[in-house]
Amino acid sequence: MSAPPTFESALVSTEWVAAQLDAPDLRVFDCTTHLVPEPNHVYRAESGYADWQSGHVPGAAHIDLQGELSDASAPYRFMLPSAQAFARVMGEKGVGPAARSCSTARPRRSGLPASGGCSVRSDSTTQW
Repeated sequence: MSAPPTFESALVSTEWVAAQLDAPDLRVFDCTTHLVPEPNHVYRAESGYADWQSGHVPGAAHIDLQGELSDASAPYRFMLPSAQAFARVMGEKGVGPAARSCSTARPRRSGLPASGGCSVRSDSTTQW
């Protein structure tokens, strides 16, 4: 039996992503979410869709973490949806049993960290 994967083994470099972009089984997603401070709340979650439209890793699709991959009925933000809901969204994005996926997020712009469960070690995707 092999050892379970470690967090570090799930992280890849921008060089790895660049070398793998033509792989037919790889799906790359920009999951940028900006956490914008608000006086009446801790923060407001803002989709990074506009950032994705202005430029992204070649071939990357956008995933709205709050709108597409969060349980809207949960009392807290960014809670995972049911396995069925997650599988449905990811299936719609082209992820299946034979696909690998890689998520990226842009560096923060509001002073708070960008969320997105980045799997790319470097927070610089500006090479694209």
